[in-house]
Amino acid sequence: ASQVTVGNLDPTQEYYFFIFDYNDDNLARAENYITPNNPTQPPLPVSLLSFSARLTGSQVALRWTTASELNNKGFEVERSVDGKNFSKVLFRAGKGNTVARTDYEAVDAAPLRGTSYYRLKQIDFDGKTWYSSPAIIRNLGKGEVAVYPNPVQDVLTIEMAGSLIGQRLVLTDMTGRAIRTSTLASDGKVDVSDLQTGTYFLS
Repeated sequence: ASQVTVGNLDPTQEYYFFIFDYNDDNLARAENYITPNNPTQPPLPVSLLSFSARLTGSQVALRWTTASELNNKGFEVERSVDGKNFSKVLFRAGKGNTVARTDYEAVDAAPLRGTSYYRLKQIDFDGKTWYSSPAIIRNLGKGEVAVYPNPVQDVLTIEMAGSLIGQRLVLTDMTGRAIRTSTLASDGKVDVSDLQTGTYFLS
């Protein structure tokens, strides 16, 4: 084919596409790598190995690791309540230029309640920026419950402070009629794929 459509891509990720030419001559059946078939991309200034956010008590511990850095001024840790609009939380200076593995740590001492998103904004000395994929934190207090996604099609996830094991779940329709009664498992997953489209209440 002369063209192909690729779907289900993550808008927060950067993708590179490469083409292999497959020659079926019934002998060698060679697969020839064609390079480059897309414009040559400059190397990223920072090779990020990992980025994580973890709720520890009343704070969020942030950790990230780089394999190498080039012209790296530093990192801004950004936070969002909706995963779209981010604001700066703190800044960590980078190593400038290094080919050594570097580990970074930071703490958000005043995290938001409920669900929040964290990401890295890497900044070059020349002002160019690059963003990491977001990490999700759910900071739930006693009695608070997170239910997502909403609306849902297949599997609903329920999160709350403490253990979910043994918690009783009741789904009711708009008339108050109980549609389903069950006991939650530790992962809080509820299969709702068999329900008809509509509005339901969860307790």
